[in-house]
Amino acid sequence: MKEGKNLEPESNFQEALRYYKNAKDILRKAKVKDGAYLDRKQVQKSCGIAYLAVLNALDGYLLQYGIKPQKLPKSYDEYTQALKKVALKDGKLKTMFNKAYFGIHIGGYYRAVQDVEMIKIAFSYAKWIIEHLTGKKL
Repeated sequence: MKEGKNLEPESNFQEALRYYKNAKDILRKAKVKDGAYLDRKQVQKSCGIAYLAVLNALDGYLLQYGIKPQKLPKSYDEYTQALKKVALKDGKLKTMFNKAYFGIHIGGYYRAVQDVEMIKIAFSYAKWIIEHLTGKKL
């Protein structure tokens, strides 16, 4: 079992909502000039938290479908494989997860992309996933 992971789907969904809101709050505080964030640390921190929000929502979804807590994915590849099995008729979820991974996790967190529009678009993918899986509006 993953340490610190919630065992109930609803707990994961609540954490996803909380993390996403926290990520947006951090991003709102970042100063912008000429369409770019000035503080890359704030962007990276915000994107890291937003990606964790996505993973919490996905964990809740997988738990709902009977995946045991100790079998929850631990990597991007494992999440992709789990979604292929569980989300057979939800191709948009798989697509949005890929977009969120590359936009938020790789672009925003690892590569510290500072372009405001790119980050907004990446956050929209995370928002869609969280709203889609939790059934709640952000």
